[in-house]
Amino acid sequence: MNITILSGSDCVRFPTMINQKAYADRHGYRYLFDITPRADRTSVYYHKLLAISDALPYTEWLFWIDDDAAFTQLEISFETLVPELKHDNLSAIFCASPVNPAGGWTLISSGNFFVRNDEAGRTLIDRALHTSLATIKPWWDEVELGMFTCGDQDALVYQIKTDRSTELRVAILEYERFNTRPYHFEHAAQYFLVHFTHRPETTKQDQMTKFCSNFNLTSHFLSEQELAPYAGYADAQKKLLSWIT
Repeated sequence: MNITILSGSDCVRFPTMINQKAYADRHGYRYLFDITPRADRTSVYYHKLLAISDALPYTEWLFWIDDDAAFTQLEISFETLVPELKHDNLSAIFCASPVNPAGGWTLISSGNFFVRNDEAGRTLIDRALHTSLATIKPWWDEVELGMFTCGDQDALVYQIKTDRSTELRVAILEYERFNTRPYHFEHAAQYFLVHFTHRPETTKQDQMTKFCSNFNLTSHFLSEQELAPYAGYADAQKKLLSWIT
């Protein structure tokens, strides 16, 4: 299966690239990290949609992973974790969100999701990219859809929920599949990945540092042995990210 893993933002913010590349290399997936400036970007959140739109034509399936997420079970392939990738009737696969400690939730998470390079998948991304949040906000129903997050996630939900043909080609899986948060983990390899999201009482940097310290991982979310083939890049990332120890 031809799969591309894509991450990025408008700058390098977190030490996740080596982790994501190590996972991609383990399974023979293509890996891209996109910080390309784009003149037509309307918001920082739409950088993701633009990056996906550019990369999608060159793969069968694309897995977007936010730059604040890291893989924690490197040995498990996408094909094993998500057998739904083999279903011809699906063009996008999301996870639901967990209920966070403050009680908030969302219908889907766009932090980590699959989109297929077919007409329905490309159309989903294109329509989300060209839908203004000002259009979506008055339509939003928090009882049905959860929190309005003011970003690409809302645009994707809007397309799914306003086009029945799109909704029929979208799967929403349980959050444990690939959308777990640091507070779910009792040991480092308990779930497939860890996604560090906003919490008012702390920072993502502090969450990452605590997670790696608690589970005896390097600051790149890898063991020393897993990091070794990429160690030449670790110092370069420290120059970009002064908070890494």
